[in-house]
Amino acid sequence: MRAFVTVRRYLDSTEAELARAHLEVHGIEARVSEPTPFNPLLALPAGGVRLDVPSLQVEQAERLLQELRSAHIDLDEAEADDADTANGASAAPTVRCPRCELEYCFFERGLPRRLGFAAAPIGALLALPFLLFGPKRWVCHKCEHVWSDPAEGPKKPTRLEPGDPEPVFRLHRAPTMRGLLLGFVAGFLLWVGVAHEYSGLLPMLFPIAGYGIGKALGADVCSGPKCREPLPPGMETCSACKGAVVGRVASAAEHYAAAADVRRELSACRAEEPVETPRKPKRRAKAMAA
Repeated sequence: MRAFVTVRRYLDSTEAELARAHLEVHGIEARVSEPTPFNPLLALPAGGVRLDVPSLQVEQAERLLQELRSAHIDLDEAEADDADTANGASAAPTVRCPRCELEYCFFERGLPRRLGFAAAPIGALLALPFLLFGPKRWVCHKCEHVWSDPAEGPKKPTRLEPGDPEPVFRLHRAPTMRGLLLGFVAGFLLWVGVAHEYSGLLPMLFPIAGYGIGKALGADVCSGPKCREPLPPGMETCSACKGAVVGRVASAAEHYAAAADVRRELSACRAEEPVETPRKPKRRAKAMAA
């Protein structure tokens, strides 16, 4: 029986299935393991949707997945859109986010997603008046930035030079929600099985303890949109996506804005580099004659 090894972890089962289909087209048997198919919200705390391949084909699968990722990165999509516009395929102006420079921008009413659903359902109830009657603004569905002027963003994204590594960041992930849920279930079962007068605090103490244990078990992962590879302390290059680890972000959405900041800083540094002008050769004959 062949041993299978996990080569990727995804937040969305659809992305995992697409990657599996891509590998199978190239003759590699792949399996998708979803830890919580009954509740997609628990997929991330459970470690994500795993893509497994035979151990003897790991190197080939890594190469194919890297090619697939390079073919679908956001900046390549932006270049294709720019080319279509230049050829006359689209006459409508493109609205780009001034923070992450991507095109996933929509003119809509409401709050940023991270604020609207951060404390659901209480937060959703408090945000309901803004969602129904608030003014429409531009919202980036990648970095969740909100702004008003559609012309504030750049016309084209800042590019990386050939040979520059893709910037990625450390993203801390902890199974706090899973610990909270397991603690609640354990406290409730113990409360049911023991006399109520001796266990009235168990339904409250166990979830708190589970949350604390889940937070203590957290670890850093790669912030790449299609990569959640664990990053041990001191690692400077992601072993899965080969991105250069250049910092830390607090959320997955912040990756896009931080990556754009790195690209802009690299571009600014190159613009400030002095251009060396070739020196004119000394004419020894004239010097000797003088």
